[in-house]
Amino acid sequence: MPQISYSRRLILDKYFLEWFGVNKLNSREKSDIIKHLMYIHLSSREYHDEHNLILESDLSDMLEKGIITQQELMRHHIAMIYKDPSHLFSDEDDRISKVVKTAIYLSGISAPNFKVAILTSPAMREKYLHNPHYKNITSVSIESGDDALKVINELFDEYQREKS
Repeated sequence: MPQISYSRRLILDKYFLEWFGVNKLNSREKSDIIKHLMYIHLSSREYHDEHNLILESDLSDMLEKGIITQQELMRHHIAMIYKDPSHLFSDEDDRISKVVKTAIYLSGISAPNFKVAILTSPAMREKYLHNPHYKNITSVSIESGDDALKVINELFDEYQREKS
């Protein structure tokens, strides 16, 4: 498997995974997206097995609600469970702030000019864009719904080009 220096890392939030589970994609399209996430995750040169991330707190909520099982997540290798960097959070931080702060943190410890994309649902996009921690941040993008799927496909295209 080639090792790729991707243009950005991914944080998949619980809202994206909920949206992905119920959107109108057919089973083949969903299967392709899961496969693409797996190849991206496993072929990342700098972040092998840590390229696509889900915050531990989001995963806990999804497990409680039965949105995903830990076995599904691990079996498909779509994302690594990322322990919430609690040193970044205050008691007042909501879920959105925690994801934004984590994305900013990850973009800062990564190679220069490395970006992080937060994948979320269309319903949550505006909440991210209006989060006070997101203001004037250029190293993090908010991608939702079909645009999030385009990001996954673009990263997979990077994999395909390198593989050829």
